[in-house]
Amino acid sequence: MIRRLKSDVLAQLPAKLREMIVLDPNRVKSKTKVMQEKAQQLSQTKEKKLEHAMLLEWFHLTCEAKVNAVTDYVKDLLESDKKFLLFAHHQIMIKSLCELLEKQKVKYMKIDGKTSSIDRKTHCDNFQTCDEIRVAVLSITAASTGITLTAAQLVVFAELYWNPGVLTQAEDRAHRIGQTDSVTI
Repeated sequence: MIRRLKSDVLAQLPAKLREMIVLDPNRVKSKTKVMQEKAQQLSQTKEKKLEHAMLLEWFHLTCEAKVNAVTDYVKDLLESDKKFLLFAHHQIMIKSLCELLEKQKVKYMKIDGKTSSIDRKTHCDNFQTCDEIRVAVLSITAASTGITLTAAQLVVFAELYWNPGVLTQAEDRAHRIGQTDSVTI
């Protein structure tokens, strides 16, 4: 077996391009009463353990606030026939994205923390070889390493994660040895 490091073959890989997409602000529910209350509580908290718990709760609320805007954006992406990877962190977002794809009758595969190792391999192989499977819905934490999905040239993050290294690993599921086209993140 020959193992090559990405740093050794970086010159052979096509470009990785990053874009920031601004969601429709009218579809993001960031001014709800619950979010305003949580923001006020978070700003007044001095105890570190409580602050951390509240921050996690806030992170969850931001997911709920942008689900509609993200699904609208994904609907637009589905109009093209391109394959793409769709990363999310919260189960609410993953579920909403899967429901959208089913409603739009788009074939997809999903990998999250409940997906077994054998199923992961099968899902990845199917995504790589079957043109009908257009979208890979992936949990940022469960599918950010150890899989190859070079059939896609587009990587979309429906949500971001705390650790930028995990995000870089996730985007490299498409930008790796075997990729022949540039990858847009």
